[in-house]
Amino acid sequence: MICVTIARETNNELRRSWESAAEAGAKLVEIRLDYLAEPVDWTLLLRDKPTPVLVTVRRTIDGGRWSGREQERRSLIVEACRNGADWIDIEMDIAQELPRTGISRRVISFHDMLSTPADLDAITDACRAGDADLIKMAVMSHSLNDALSLLDAVARSHSISPTMGLSMGDWGQFTRVANARFGQSWTYASFDASASPAPGMITFADLKTIYGYDRISGTTKLFAVIGDPVSHSKSPLIHNLAFQHHQLDMVYVPLRISPADLDGFIRRMTDWGFAGLSVTIPHKEAVIPLLDQVDALVSLTGSCNTVIARPNGELRGYNTDLGAALDSLSEAVGGDGTQTLTGKQVLLIGAGGVARSLAFGLNQAGAKVVITNRTHQRALELATEVGAEVADWADRNRVAGESAIIVNATSVGMVPKIDDSPLDSSSIHANQVVFDTIYTPEWTRLLLDARLAGAVTLSGIDMFIRQACAQSQMFTDGLEPPLESMAKALRLTLKPA
Repeated sequence: MICVTIARETNNELRRSWESAAEAGAKLVEIRLDYLAEPVDWTLLLRDKPTPVLVTVRRTIDGGRWSGREQERRSLIVEACRNGADWIDIEMDIAQELPRTGISRRVISFHDMLSTPADLDAITDACRAGDADLIKMAVMSHSLNDALSLLDAVARSHSISPTMGLSMGDWGQFTRVANARFGQSWTYASFDASASPAPGMITFADLKTIYGYDRISGTTKLFAVIGDPVSHSKSPLIHNLAFQHHQLDMVYVPLRISPADLDGFIRRMTDWGFAGLSVTIPHKEAVIPLLDQVDALVSLTGSCNTVIARPNGELRGYNTDLGAALDSLSEAVGGDGTQTLTGKQVLLIGAGGVARSLAFGLNQAGAKVVITNRTHQRALELATEVGAEVADWADRNRVAGESAIIVNATSVGMVPKIDDSPLDSSSIHANQVVFDTIYTPEWTRLLLDARLAGAVTLSGIDMFIRQACAQSQMFTDGLEPPLESMAKALRLTLKPA
């Protein structure tokens, strides 16, 4: 179940938002009285409740906004019970000082806004001792390991009595979705993205539509895009759409993993229920030695963007980037097949995972590849490995002007630095093909300059959708993904508001 948290400054605003949430399908709402800038109107709030309600008056030390006296806050909790609240939230350290009153069920909660404590089991035991109907832990994570430690502790506690846990912040955002697989009672969501009362909180609409939270259970297979950073990724949108299209018991989440934590996670991914991964920057190369087997394209390019866990526990790596990119480029050049790239000079900007795949693939297709990168040594190393040429970063604009195809395989121009471009606009001219592998935004500064110059333009969306469809077929044992629906959904999210 999704508990929608509503925080407003007036009773009227709180009630209206609550009614709107109920109309949108919310089954449980948390009203945050610590956000009110006026006395509580119990009659307005709790008469003819639109949904069952959880009443919370959160202290500042626990991430709330209560600035009054503590005795007054505790009185509000008791009054909520007397006025018909279905649930009340009481912090662990005061739970035994506030005995059960009326019919309200008790969430006994623990919050740490700074870190993930090491003694999580002791904390759940202390919450349980506070006469809890539900134990809640919300802690700040500073690594993926913090978030996974929380889920571990919650699973142990939930085997004894109902327990839920949320890891706050970017590192733990996935727990707001994946917690349902660990036997959680509910998760929290904001109703309005602009008024989220906790870091990392996902909107009610996204939890329902993108993630299908209410369908997640202990048997649901988990999939993820792993990277650092990863919050910008649109992969959850399109992969979950494909899963839902086929009515599969699967869900796909964003997972931020630091390079230091990659090894530990990959070795235990199946323990956490993860059956497959999309791999993005900076892990496409580093993940390879951690796998049991890789396909020929991974061996060729030294870049892996897909990991599949086989039923026997074996981890296999694949590269779907290269085929998608070459198909996209071949069509943009106006041919059918990679033979249309033979003999054409390609300026490849970048030397990371995507660039590696493209360098090997373009070279194999017979193109004359020239690599440039801000760090010259990386460009030189890749060019030597591939058998390509290298250009100094300072000389990139001249080489661009001489090239039939320009490919940007860097993050230059990606949100939020959308006004940046790796090239001067004067280096681009008609009769060129300009391909930007970035898809957020679709129309980067480089592509806008190319369009003005009369060049053929190719955005990262086409490549992204193609490689994602190939991944989806691997994730779903060969089911055909809804390509057009995936592309449409992606483009809708990229349109400016």
